[in-house]
Amino acid sequence: AALAMAAVAGPGWPLQATVFALGFANGVFAVAAIGSMLDLAGRGGPGQEGIRMGLWGASQALAFGLGGFSGAGAVDLGRHLLGADAPAFELVFAFEAMIFLGAAAIAVGLSDNKSATRSKAANKDGSKTGGSMAANNAGSTAAGKLEAMA
Repeated sequence: AALAMAAVAGPGWPLQATVFALGFANGVFAVAAIGSMLDLAGRGGPGQEGIRMGLWGASQALAFGLGGFSGAGAVDLGRHLLGADAPAFELVFAFEAMIFLGAAAIAVGLSDNKSATRSKAANKDGSKTGGSMAANNAGSTAAGKLEAMA
């Protein structure tokens, strides 16, 4: 969204700060993506983690490639239709920001589902009802097994 605003604001926009913020956010994304990949790779049983990690990496590479290609194509189309660079970049960056917000909403929804699954499994085993330490451990184990099956 900041780059979309930079296209409108012009030379007065703090471009270096915007690029720094984008670089920092890209680093945060990379760490989060690797953490998610490691979490998901362990699910579904032992012996298949390498395959899952490879599929994760391949799908991420494909997504990056298609994203770059479609973004460049959209800017070219925007230049052709609008006749200027700034509005074309503004529309593409704004659209990418909306797609990112949608993806973030999906990720939050997945995270909420995982938490709800853990809570249900823990309540089922009595760990949230003040049971013994053994019951608490059984609840966390059941939640872990349920999460591994998901």
